[in-house]
Amino acid sequence: LFAFPEVLLRFFTEDVEVIQIAGSIIFLCALFQVFDGVQVAAAGALRGLGDTKTALYTNLLAHYGIGLPVGLTLCFVLHKGLMGLWIGLALGLSFTAIFNTIKWQQKKRTLLRA
Repeated sequence: LFAFPEVLLRFFTEDVEVIQIAGSIIFLCALFQVFDGVQVAAAGALRGLGDTKTALYTNLLAHYGIGLPVGLTLCFVLHKGLMGLWIGLALGLSFTAIFNTIKWQQKKRTLLRA
């Protein structure tokens, strides 16, 4: 993703403008993948502990309460375009990953003490 973004993007399009736009958000895409993996694992761990509601509420709050407003504000109010939307999406996802991981650690500690 970082070393050869243009080569990768040319598998999908030859449009120079699309390649420039996509190349500018490659870093956010990679960051997005990391946080997405963490949040999926943490949500699965919470479900394994019998907690199905935390991941639901965290996703609702993070994506609709944080990510979407930030992304829309950056994109349309501050005129950051696609980059703004991806920043909002990555921010919402990172909040979900962090909160679910913290909640899982708390529940795990509680269960180990019992």
